[in-house]
Amino acid sequence: FPEGKLQILFFVGLLEFWSEFAGVHYMRGGKPGQFPSFYYRFRTPGDTTQATLFGLPVPELWDPLGLIKNMDGPTRTYKLAKEVNNGRLAMLGLFGYFVESKVPGSVPALTALNIVQPYSGEYMLAFSWFDYFDFFLERSQFNAPSTVIKPF
Repeated sequence: FPEGKLQILFFVGLLEFWSEFAGVHYMRGGKPGQFPSFYYRFRTPGDTTQATLFGLPVPELWDPLGLIKNMDGPTRTYKLAKEVNNGRLAMLGLFGYFVESKVPGSVPALTALNIVQPYSGEYMLAFSWFDYFDFFLERSQFNAPSTVIKPF
């Protein structure tokens, strides 16, 4: 198991644990997308200094710059719709690159720019444990033809 994948899995697991432990789940009345605050968990009541954990400042994951708390409802709804549509457009663009790399000539704009190189690998390999083993098993010596010399 690659160490980088394990680090990402561990960090996301910690965030999942914190969101379930420290806040109100969105299925029980919490706000979808809002992450529980680290700030109030690691300081004493009445303390106005920056919260720290092991000597490091603790960031807020929900509205770290404080831009949303003073926004009126219609503006917030409009900006949320813009953010969601921007994310959808980014996903379409990314999939355009994926398709062009697998099927050259399928996205005419990217073909004309000639910036996408063909890719023969598997994009979803990182998300499948069994495919990961199959990938390396196919390229290992286990499936190689036998080198034993057979008698006539």
